[in-house]
Amino acid sequence: MFEAGDASAVTISLQIATAIEEQFGFRPRVVTLSGETLAGMIRANPYPEGADDPKNLHFFFLSAPATGADLNALEALASPTERFSLAEAVLYLYAPDGVARSKLFAHVERYLG
Repeated sequence: MFEAGDASAVTISLQIATAIEEQFGFRPRVVTLSGETLAGMIRANPYPEGADDPKNLHFFFLSAPATGADLNALEALASPTERFSLAEAVLYLYAPDGVARSKLFAHVERYLG
């Protein structure tokens, strides 16, 4: 964790991406969240049973709302035990059988848009 002062999340994300690019030669997509925002996302988790087995509970943080998400395609890929929920800036995925063979997990970025 670090202090960002008055800088916006977008500015911080760009600075981090630039530093990584300069140091390692590739530019990742960086999403910056405040501690308060992250805590709110954790509190809003619709799958509290996943907290007991956190390796099977996944949060996909979005840099913008997924207005073009194809939820029907994601639903079609989900195994019978997988559940997901899309909020404004996060997709929650509970996969109690793991994600190693999960088609939903493998294609989630594609269908979030």
